[in-house]
Amino acid sequence: MRIFVINLNYNLCNMYGRLLILLLIFSLSAQAQYKSFVRGAYGDSINKVDMNDLKQGKWVNRVPSIRGNPGYEEEGYYMDDMKMGIWKTYNLMGDKIAEETYRFGNKDGRCRYFNMAGLIREEYWRAPRKIGKQQLDTILVQDPGDPNKYTRVVVKLEGQSVKHGTWRYFDPVYGKTIAEEKYVLDELQVNRSASVSQDTGTKKLVLPKLPDAPRMGGKSRNKSVIQ
Repeated sequence: MRIFVINLNYNLCNMYGRLLILLLIFSLSAQAQYKSFVRGAYGDSINKVDMNDLKQGKWVNRVPSIRGNPGYEEEGYYMDDMKMGIWKTYNLMGDKIAEETYRFGNKDGRCRYFNMAGLIREEYWRAPRKIGKQQLDTILVQDPGDPNKYTRVVVKLEGQSVKHGTWRYFDPVYGKTIAEEKYVLDELQVNRSASVSQDTGTKKLVLPKLPDAPRMGGKSRNKSVIQ
């Protein structure tokens, strides 16, 4: 019986040893695909640059304060040197100040911005979609005579993000919406609350002044993932 137990333990140790060696080989081979990388606080590899000098995977960019401009830290993912998915930006005290969505390096979808009190602005962007060799996109346009009717229209884009959707401005203390703007492919739509200038007769959107953020402590709530 003792011989059987000893053999069983030896076989288990041998199996786990082989598994550990395979994991080490896989890790080394994966890292060999990159010219450089940084070891993160949790032991993962971040800030990777491949053999073609392109940023790949998870990145943390830290920009120090300079000439009166506040520094910040942003984290997200690159694919072939282009930002993809959700990117979060923090001030150097660790408070989140922005959450943006990217598609191939361009803003796409909802982007939100914060101050110390809370959410202050919500934007919507549209990144170009490639169809064949041209930068084309298909959007739904509301019928001016029937608000429940939409028409699908193919448009040409110029290779950069455009404002597309409803932008909202908030009171960060109470969370109430204090103003809205609606854009269709960078064109500001007529707002019912817009005032008419007596001098020119043109419509001008009047936004209420945003309240100043209350002064709060600078205790960090988030830590960098870089050691």
